[in-house]
Amino acid sequence: MSKYTWEQEFEIIKITIPCRNPILSKKGYFDLFLSRNYVKFHLKSPKMFMEWDLAEDIDYKSPLNRAIAKETCLELILAKFIIGKSWESLICSDKDLSKQRRALSISEFEQNSKETQEALEKHKIEMDRFSVTEQMKLDDERRRVIEQKKEEEKIKAEQDIFSPSTIPSLNNEIFKERTDLPEVRGTFKQKIEFTPRKNPNVPARESNENEPPLPHNIKPLEGPVHESHPLWLKDKGNELFSKGDFESAISAYSNAIKADQNNLACLMNRAASYMKIYEFQKALDDLYKSFSLCTEDLLKGICKVRIGAILAWKGLISEAIDEYNSAKSFIPDDESIQKDIEMLEKRRESNLIKNKGDLLYKEDKIDEAKIEYTKSLEIDPENELSIANLAQIFLKKEDKNNCVEMCDKALELISHNLRLKCKVLLRKAEAIENKDESLALANQVLQIEPQNQHAKILASKYTSENNRVLYENLKQSASDAFKNGNAEEALKLYKEALGLCKKNKEEKASIYTNISACYLLLKNPQDVIITVDKAFKLEPKPSLQLRLHWRRAKAYAEMGQLYSATADLNQALKLDPDNQAIKQDLELIRKSQN
Repeated sequence: MSKYTWEQEFEIIKITIPCRNPILSKKGYFDLFLSRNYVKFHLKSPKMFMEWDLAEDIDYKSPLNRAIAKETCLELILAKFIIGKSWESLICSDKDLSKQRRALSISEFEQNSKETQEALEKHKIEMDRFSVTEQMKLDDERRRVIEQKKEEEKIKAEQDIFSPSTIPSLNNEIFKERTDLPEVRGTFKQKIEFTPRKNPNVPARESNENEPPLPHNIKPLEGPVHESHPLWLKDKGNELFSKGDFESAISAYSNAIKADQNNLACLMNRAASYMKIYEFQKALDDLYKSFSLCTEDLLKGICKVRIGAILAWKGLISEAIDEYNSAKSFIPDDESIQKDIEMLEKRRESNLIKNKGDLLYKEDKIDEAKIEYTKSLEIDPENELSIANLAQIFLKKEDKNNCVEMCDKALELISHNLRLKCKVLLRKAEAIENKDESLALANQVLQIEPQNQHAKILASKYTSENNRVLYENLKQSASDAFKNGNAEEALKLYKEALGLCKKNKEEKASIYTNISACYLLLKNPQDVIITVDKAFKLEPKPSLQLRLHWRRAKAYAEMGQLYSATADLNQALKLDPDNQAIKQDLELIRKSQN
């Protein structure tokens, strides 16, 4: 048998078995058997079996009986059958008497279990009988209501049939003159013209023209017939596009294109949807195919304009200008195309100067780079690349106000360059003073680019700083509430603060110490003990250990566990031997025990 120690209080017996981290909560890991004179348990982790033939009787039905798992031991709490009786020994020394008492205890336990089981079965039978009776009453009432409604409907129908108002009146006027006939339409002559044939002397069945190929068998799509029709799908895609649901619109257009791969309208509309969600390469593929299918100059010009716009958004200015010039050849009367070409020419010239600034910036010639970016903006004031680079220069010079101003201006101009938008948002986040706004900007970047490492670092940094400020505010508010005697509000605030210091053991121990004081003020000794145990696992500093031992001692004293209270007070006295308050509490406990 393993070593153990035992102690007694006014109502209970406490048995302490040394072991490391016993597991009681998992199913099948701990089995405890209690009877009047015999106690045994089996523990799976760590593996252990112990039994005792007790010298006195225990109340094995008492709610005080329990097992408590601690880090270094397992505690068994047993309720005395005779409260206040002092036990001279834990186990019975007479083996023969122990066997007799064990057999009687087990027999009594089994008899009690049998009676309890029979009582439960009897109660179940009574409840089943009661349920059947009540259900029969409900069924009878339901049938009565139905019969009553049937009778009411029958009476109502009979009254409707035999009521004098329902007997039709005699009407002998059969022939009446009709006055609602329309006037007779007038006659006119219509000349019908027919399309002349290419070969008027050859019958149509002997024409040399090739017949159109028969369509391939297309597997019907899932759903109703009308939902698989390309025209219905195109209209549905247009409706979704107008509502801003571009991904659903792409799905509708794609299903229509499966049924008809040369559906020009769906291809062009799907390309427009791809442009809205920045899928530029897929949009280009659809536009190139659409251009090959176009027969009208207007549609060809539209395809070329969209291709040029995508190339411009991707930074390929020269290629974009070529596409716009091609579009102009198809739509020569459209003045907006010429304006776009002029704007792109300015952007190309502006970018050439910006590139010089980029080279100077890489060589750490910041002032010279700033001059080049400014020249670039003189040519094209809406060049968002140059504005974003100026913001970076101001950030490097710690000129945060100008940096924020440049970032805001760049964000107004950026429409499709998501990568540049993320860079500008992060520069603004580093420049502004309000950390809440900085955190919001970093999170906005993570929504666009979830794997952006710079955004992750900034978000973590700003979250930590905000949590620190919030932690200090919560802690101060909780302290003020406790001083004012509002323990419930203080407890709530301390628990919120506890969630903000998960990794800092010293701060967690301090919060647990304050929480234990709140529970003590609320007369909740059990929660005081649990909270103090959590604090001790964090290895608090001696000043906190003193307060924790003292508060747990008060909780034990309120529960009547004077031995445990004395042990905690002795530990507190070791930490502060001159503490008169602790000495007074020890003296009070000794007097109450005597």
